[in-house]
Amino acid sequence: MVAMKVIYLCRLEWITPLLLSKQSIVKIVHLVRDPRAIINSRIPQRETNSAVNKARFGVIRFYAHQICDQLSSNVGYADTVVGSIVPRKSYLRIRHEDFALEPIQVSENIYKFLSLPFREGMRRWVLDATTSNTQTSELKTGDQGTKRNSKEIVSAWRGKLSFEEVDVIQEICKDSLNKLGYKIFNTEKELQNVQELHFKPKV
Repeated sequence: MVAMKVIYLCRLEWITPLLLSKQSIVKIVHLVRDPRAIINSRIPQRETNSAVNKARFGVIRFYAHQICDQLSSNVGYADTVVGSIVPRKSYLRIRHEDFALEPIQVSENIYKFLSLPFREGMRRWVLDATTSNTQTSELKTGDQGTKRNSKEIVSAWRGKLSFEEVDVIQEICKDSLNKLGYKIFNTEKELQNVQELHFKPKV
């Protein structure tokens, strides 16, 4: 078996011929994430300078169009062809947030989809990589590390984007958010209430 990680694949349909090939068995694990969180990770932090913040809105709009046009196209394409043209056993969509909440269960689902055994060593590695309180870990921590508390970072973007910024993203990304089951916030109070998840867990 050969595993390949592909980042920023513009169009999912480009690899459809591989899925339909009789020469090999190809399976896709499609990882998606709330576009508001993705955009938050790409833009500079807010400043006290109003001119800088005004420019920040322009950057947000740019990324919202770029990310959500692609995301909506890929998700819509998969929803259309999987089960008709492409066999269901060839495609699995995973939301980043579901993995963050239930890393073991989602990992087991992925391995089952790939017809691979989910061994104890991998189970321990997943737990260690997604929780930050394991004393035995040798993984790096922090923004540049591989070890983080996944449950804490799921909603971190909600404390970094203003409601006005979120509203701009939602207007552009409404289709993608709805297709993937993410909540659209109508008030700042809803946005700041991080005790309530912005998605319905699928696991």
